[in-house]
Amino acid sequence: SKAFAQQEGDDAFENNLKSTYTVNNNGNTHVEHTFTIKNLTPTYYITKHGLRTNSANIQNVRVFNRSGTIDAEVTTLDKQTNIGITFPDKLVGEGKTRTFTISYNNPDLAQINGNVLEVAIPKQADPNKYVNVEVELNTPLRFGHATRVYPSTNFTQKLTNDGTRMTFGDLGNKGVSAIFGFEQIFDLNFTYFLENNDSQPILLQTALPPDTPFQRMHYHSIDPKPTEMSVDDDGNWIATFYMPGNTAQAVKVQAQAKLTLDRNDDIPVYYPQDFHLSRQPFWEIDNKNLREIAEQNRTPEEIYNYVTTNLEYEVIESLDNFERKGATKAVENPTAVACQEFSDLFVTLARINQVPARVITGYAHTENNQLRPLSLVEDVLHAWPEYWNEQEQIWQPIDPTWGNTTGGVDYFNQFDLNHI
Repeated sequence: SKAFAQQEGDDAFENNLKSTYTVNNNGNTHVEHTFTIKNLTPTYYITKHGLRTNSANIQNVRVFNRSGTIDAEVTTLDKQTNIGITFPDKLVGEGKTRTFTISYNNPDLAQINGNVLEVAIPKQADPNKYVNVEVELNTPLRFGHATRVYPSTNFTQKLTNDGTRMTFGDLGNKGVSAIFGFEQIFDLNFTYFLENNDSQPILLQTALPPDTPFQRMHYHSIDPKPTEMSVDDDGNWIATFYMPGNTAQAVKVQAQAKLTLDRNDDIPVYYPQDFHLSRQPFWEIDNKNLREIAEQNRTPEEIYNYVTTNLEYEVIESLDNFERKGATKAVENPTAVACQEFSDLFVTLARINQVPARVITGYAHTENNQLRPLSLVEDVLHAWPEYWNEQEQIWQPIDPTWGNTTGGVDYFNQFDLNHI
């Protein structure tokens, strides 16, 4: 962002930006933003410049040009870092060009787990103010070429002596998401606590993580073993346990989950049913206000963009005060919602537009709970929606919560290898 007195000065400059992101072997990313600002009039000139990032963890901020270092004021506020520059000289004259670079280290852009590298570069906030925006991404040699990239066009990728270099041009209002690796394997250890406070024996049920086209499960042990296993209408695996009267039982499970980017066609797809379009608790498809919103946002991507833009995530401090609000209350109070509300609102707007949708509850692996929060219990529960992709004939997972909390990383067009 630029700061100067006259509003008409917006048309007085030509702006170009090249951003270079270099990921090292431990996942930390060195960032350099090189700005080139050209005076288009003989009277206007730049006195100040500002940059805002969506991370509060950046380090080693430095501003420089050919003449040396330029002093900068760095402030951190509300999960963001602001870098302000006041230039020591006046560069006056039509055609005069000021070039300078803002550099810093950001630990939040890349995540390395095992042999998988995931990089998420947020979108440029106001790309229309630039004649040209170029993004360069450099990654370590050991990860090779990217497996999945979004946007999937308008970029080049080549191997260098140090690694892989990807160059993007004309991104518009899109960020960059790149995954290096095909699959991720998680070892899981979890416990279900079952309790029967009645004097008579009963049957209690729990849901176990199932096979899906993007997830393959292998169970090492379930102790004690279920009395019965079944599959519900959504493809969930339901374990039934016999519980004598006045007893409690901890069911301990050891398992392994293999997540893949490519769908496994050997896993059956459970096709949408009538209840995937119906009114249910928290999904008030007959609400007048919600129907008006749905009229303006008809496609799944339009709905995703509406939800990520109009809701504001709030950390749940205690489960004692937790209340699931649902779609209607989320719209009425959009600045205090959690992952359930992001998911509930997407599902409701999708169903109003006759797009089958549902909410998934599971675990999402994150290295930064501020950027990618797990809303209900830290390291345990997260929620995200799926909609029926008619063209691909598959339930498509998305994550509008993380799309919001990361400041615009795209979790609609490209999912990741972290959601179980």
